[in-house]
Order: sequence, then structure tokens, then C-alpha cells
Amino acid sequence: MNEKIGLLYRVSSLQQETDGNSLDVQREMGRKISQKLGVGYIEYDEGVQSSFNVEVNLRPKLVELLNEIQKENGIRKVWVFNTDRLGRTSQSWYSILKLFLDYGVQIYIGEDYKKPYDLTNSVDKLVIGVLSLISQYDNELRRLRSVMGKRNSLKSGNTYLGSTIPFGYSVKGKKLFVNDKESEYVKKIFSMYDEGKSSMNIKIFLDKQLDIKPRRSRYGWNIGTIQKMMRNKLYIGEQVWEWKEKLPNGEEQIVETITIDIPPIVEIDLWKRVNDRMNLHLNDIRNKNNQNEIPLLKGILKCKKCGLVLSHRFRETNHYYGRCKETKWKYNNKKFDISDCSIGKSLRIEETDVKVFETIIDVIRNSKKIKEQYKTKNLTPKWEDETLLKKRIGTIKKYLNEKIKERNNCENEIVEIHLLKIKEIL
Repeated sequence: MNEKIGLLYRVSSLQQETDGNSLDVQREMGRKISQKLGVGYIEYDEGVQSSFNVEVNLRPKLVELLNEIQKENGIRKVWVFNTDRLGRTSQSWYSILKLFLDYGVQIYIGEDYKKPYDLTNSVDKLVIGVLSLISQYDNELRRLRSVMGKRNSLKSGNTYLGSTIPFGYSVKGKKLFVNDKESEYVKKIFSMYDEGKSSMNIKIFLDKQLDIKPRRSRYGWNIGTIQKMMRNKLYIGEQVWEWKEKLPNGEEQIVETITIDIPPIVEIDLWKRVNDRMNLHLNDIRNKNNQNEIPLLKGILKCKKCGLVLSHRFRETNHYYGRCKETKWKYNNKKFDISDCSIGKSLRIEETDVKVFETIIDVIRNSKKIKEQYKTKNLTPKWEDETLLKKRIGTIKKYLNEKIKERNNCENEIVEIHLLKIKEIL
């Protein structure tokens, strides 16, 4: 039997991965252990795996390793850089520990290859459990130090939050300063949208500018990024940092909030006009989407007592036709006397609409009169009015012409960008 050892790699942040100080080190160390033990190896590289997503069901590479362990003559040795590579929470750790115990798996940790942790040994089992808890505590302590470091930095007057530098700004000594070149393009983005240009128009304009690049994307500007920039209060000098902690029930609690003043790039009035226009556009989209959510009985249900048309309500967890008393705020009892209406409960929209729809279908299916009327009106040859047909053809042609125009504009912009790049090289 060719015995093999499973090498499990994982880092908790992108910075650890890109710095080359963790994954590469783990890979080199794991292969050395395999060589010293004289066994082959199978690598399971999880890459960047957040500390908050360490449950087994969220880690496909770990699941692959566990499946390999459960096979006949499968892996019986596992190497990890640290105990927290396997799991930090008690739930994930104990589920993995049980599987290792069932199949007699030996664990090698770090550079120690002479004495594996034998989980069938009660002392080793205790030691590795304690090491896992210490590692979990150490990681939590490190995270809190990082949060406190950022908090104290902001309290001392620094304005840079870390991570990606916002477009339009530069960093000097942990402080954000306006980037003269990029800030002009930020102003241009807001002014173009304020003048009626679309996000797509702005994207095309930015893609043609060879002296600037988006912070992250390698393939030009993203419409979502542009819209997010126009929403960001950072550009009017307002920035808020929040220290958040998760409660045991999964909810987040804000521990502290710090308001940071930074140099503005855009005037407040311009920012408000742009966001008002974006909100109008967003409301139009929502209204169009909500057209498909119109209740079947909207405007039809009436109270027998007062004659009031029952309204409908859309809640996150409950959609229903409202009772008479729910309109009291609107009518103030002047138009309708709803003081003694007998409707005490509301109808759920989904269930009610399904019942009504099924009843209508059943009536149509079993009604001879309706079938005869349908045959007479709908199955006889019938030609549409010539005027309506011409109107429909005109609408379709107009739609096609607009799409062709959009495609041609995009193709022309791509050609211009390539020409500008060639000129720049020459």
C-alpha cells in the first residue's frame, strides 16, 4: 500500500496570501514533512478562507480531505501548519476530531515530524484540544488588536482606513489627500450624470482615458463601481468608521462610531442632485418590478358593512389584504363608518389568490356555455387591424435601430481605445 499524507493549506486574509509569507511557507514545510516521513502527499489548498467561514460545509477542500480519509485504505496522516487550519469553532473542530478518531488519523503540526499527535491517546487528545483553543484565542486577540490599532489611529487624526485607496485620493502618512489628476475625473463623473448622461456613457468615457485606471478591475471600469462612487459620501468630505461585533445570536452590534473629516472633492449640492436622480431611477426600476406583484383581487374585495375597498399590504414575511380598520389613518372615519366592521382577520394574498385562481380554472373547465362562447369568439379566423400591425412593426423597428446604434457606438469606442493605445506605444 502506498501510504500518503494529506497536506492542508489555508490563510485567513488576501494579504497573507499575496505577501508570500503563508501559503508558500506552508506548502514548502508540508512537502518537507512528507519527504522526511518517506510517504507521498496530496495537497488540499484552501487559499484565502475567512476566519468567519470555518464550518465544514463552507470548505470544499477540507470536505475532499475528509472524504479521502473515509475511503478504504485512505489517508491516515494529515499535516497542518497550525491547529486552527482545521477549525476554530468548537462545532467544526469536534466534528473533524470525531472523524479522525474513527479512522485512526495521525496529525502532524508545523515542523514536528518525529512525534505525531495520536488522537487515540487521551493525553494527546487533551493537548491538541487545548492547543486549538489557545490558537482560537490568539487569533481573536490579534483581530481585536488590529481593530484597536485602527481605532486609535483614527482618534489621533489619521483619515486612511486601510485597504484600497479610494479613487480620487492619495495617501501620505496614513492620511487621505486629494489626488489632483484623479479628482478631476471624479468631478467629471458627477457632472456628467447631473447633465443627464447614463452610467454606461460615463463608463465608456472613463475607458477611453489612458492616464487613469480603476483600482481593482483589469478590464476597464465597472458600472456598479461608478454608481457606488456616486453614492459615496466620502467625496463630500464625510466618512464614518464603525466598530462592529457579532452577538451570540448572530446579530451585529455597533461598539463605537467615529466620524472622519477628509478633504471633499465634490460640492454637496451636486452630490445631492446626483443622488436624487439615482433614487428616482431606482424607484422606476422597483415600480416596474412590482408590477408583477399586483395582487389578483386588488380593488375588488369590499367590506359588506361599510363598502370600503380592502387594501393590500406587502411585508417581508407576510403579504395580505388589509382589514377595514387599517385605513383609519387615511380616512379618519369621515367617509366610512368602520367602527363596527366585522372583519377581524386579514386574508393572506398568496393563499387567497391561489384558491381564487383554481376556482376560476375549474369553472372555465366545466362550463359548457363558456366553451361555446370561446369557440365562437376565438376560434373563428380573425385578422388584426392593419393600423395596429403597422404600429407594432414600427415599434419593433425602432427598438432594433436603437440596439444597433448602441452596438455600433460600443464598437466605435473600442476601435478608438485601441488606436489611442497604439499611438501611445508609437
